[in-house]
Order: sequence, then C-alpha cells, then structure tokens
Amino acid sequence: MLTENDTIISFNYDLVVEKLRDARNVRANQTPGLSGSKVDVVHPAPRVERAPGTCPLLKLHGSVNWQKFAADPSARVQPRDDDFALHCSPPQMAIATPGPSKMREADGFKCIWNLACDALKAAHAIVFVGFRFPETDAYALERLLGAIEENHPPPMTPALRLHVVLGEAGRHAKRLGALLERVGETRDESLGYSTSTAVTIHPLYGQDFFATFSRNGLVSR
Repeated sequence: MLTENDTIISFNYDLVVEKLRDARNVRANQTPGLSGSKVDVVHPAPRVERAPGTCPLLKLHGSVNWQKFAADPSARVQPRDDDFALHCSPPQMAIATPGPSKMREADGFKCIWNLACDALKAAHAIVFVGFRFPETDAYALERLLGAIEENHPPPMTPALRLHVVLGEAGRHAKRLGALLERVGETRDESLGYSTSTAVTIHPLYGQDFFATFSRNGLVSR
C-alpha cells in the first residue's frame, strides 16, 4: 500500500524493511497482477533527495550495512553487503549506538533527519509503531516533536491525525500519547484557525496494527 506520498522513519539498524521489500518484489515477479514494493533506502549524502515515485526509508541512526569511509561523521557513507557488520572494523560502521559517541555519529545523518522532519511537517497522519521517544534521547524528542508542531495544513483540509501503537496501553503508550496531545495543543494555538488534532492510542502490537489498519482509518476519527 506504500506510495510516494508515504515515508518510513526508523531508528532501527537492522534490515527488516529491506528484506520485506525484496521478498515482496520476488513474489510480484512470480505472481500476475501483484504489484511490487518501491521502498527506497535513502543514504546520507551531501545533496540527498527523495527519489520520485518511491517511498523513502529514512534510517536516522544508520544501518548495519552502511560503511563510513573516515572518522569524520560527515564523511561519505556507502551501502555494503548484508553481513557487513560481521566482518568490518568498528570505525567503519555507520551507526549511532547508545553511548558517548551517539551524538557525534548521528551528526553525519543530518541530511536524512532533515528529510524526516520535512515529511512530519507535511503529513496528514503519523503512526508511531514500537517507538516511544526514550527518556535518554532528548535530541529525537526535540527534533521530531518540533517538526510535528510545525505541521500546518491549509484551512479546510483534513486535520493531522496521530496514532500510537505500542502494544498494551501501558505507561509508555500513555506518556507518548500525552506528549503528542501537548504538541497538538501547541500546534493548534499557533495556526490562527481552528483544527482538531486527534491522538489515538491503539492497544495493539505492530503486527496486529498492520494486519488490520486501513489508509482511510488513519486520517479519519
């Protein structure tokens, strides 16, 4: 169902989305009438842009198959084989792992962070699946919630819808819901006209949500 109007934003280093995309494309080649997936992994580059006709995958903390060519976090990054992390030297890995070096490494991914923020500012619906803004990641909280706060749809267009999918509706889901409600209130105050930003907490696991959701349901109450 993904289109060029969608964006996948991920903090995972793994290749799950890429594997799903490749498997879908293999099935599409073997099954008449089945469409393939046009998910495109965006790699850090000085002039990075979204590829037309594709759904970009933005891996904000890097990937296990990305190689960094210098100690400088802004240096060039290139994709390698899927097992790259198993045989490379640690300085070659282009991932921002928890610890003192996280901010320095993440600095090299600013270009894809900017694309992610642009997508959040323009979105009609945003779904948080398995991500809760960890208390230790103030940078992600500031950048991404700030981008949502700047989401300003024109008058008479559908209001922004925010969805939380974190399994059972425990404290993490409640905290994220409260954060999004507060951002929605601040955002509405700055628009100059009335909107109705809605936050929905789904007591579902990711697999439950993806098995049952509809695109229309994402933008309606």
